[in-house]
Parts: sequence; structure tokens; C-alpha cells
Amino acid sequence: MSQLTLKELSAEAYRISVSKGWHEKPKTFAEYTALFHSEISEAFEEFRAGHRPQEIYFENDVFGHRPEALKAAETLAGQGNKPEGIGIELADELIRIFDYAGAEELDLDALVRIKAAYNETRARRHGGKVI
Repeated sequence: MSQLTLKELSAEAYRISVSKGWHEKPKTFAEYTALFHSEISEAFEEFRAGHRPQEIYFENDVFGHRPEALKAAETLAGQGNKPEGIGIELADELIRIFDYAGAEELDLDALVRIKAAYNETRARRHGGKVI
């Protein structure tokens, strides 16, 4: 993929999802939320299995995050090999969010800028929570 805006990534994720039959019947916000949670849970399970965040693997092949390794992993994935790993599950999370944003025609570029602008005004460690 070339350099796309978040809004363009959302439209692309939605287009792919539609083309694969995932929008034949409308999903509720609750269904989307459950899907968001499932991707985060899958990332946690990768962590529990001992995988490092920078690790991408395909059955027996393990790749890191060096540019040449990422290119090789992209080639394997483009040939139908399923990538696994913490980072891959986090990418799935973004794709799910982009799909939802595309379906709802949300401008994530603008929304992220709006939220970041507000976060800049917040007090240090606002809310007083430990984590």
C-alpha cells in the first residue's frame, strides 16, 4: 500500500471487507465492539505464548522489523500465507477500526487531530489513575 490518510485507509478497509462478504448484513455497534475486543485479545494471546512485539511469523518462518524482513513478510502474506504475531494482531485491530470508520464515513484524520488537540490541554497524568 502507498502512503494513505486514515480516511483513505478506512475507505480501503471497508471496500475490502465488502468485497469479502462481511457487509452482506449490517453489523451493530455492539458487534463491531466485540470484534475490536477480539483482536486485542488475540494480541494478548500472542504475548502469552511468548512472542515479542517485533516478531512476525508464518508457521516456521520468523521475521523481525528490519525493512528487508518486512518486505519478505509482505511478499509471503501476498501469496496467501497467514502472518501471525502481536504486531499483526494490532494491525488487525486497526483494520477493524478502519472498516467501521469506512462503513460510518468517519474522518479519522480529523477526529484524531481533534482528540490530540484536546489531549494537549489536559493536566499531567489527569485522572490520577495508576495505569
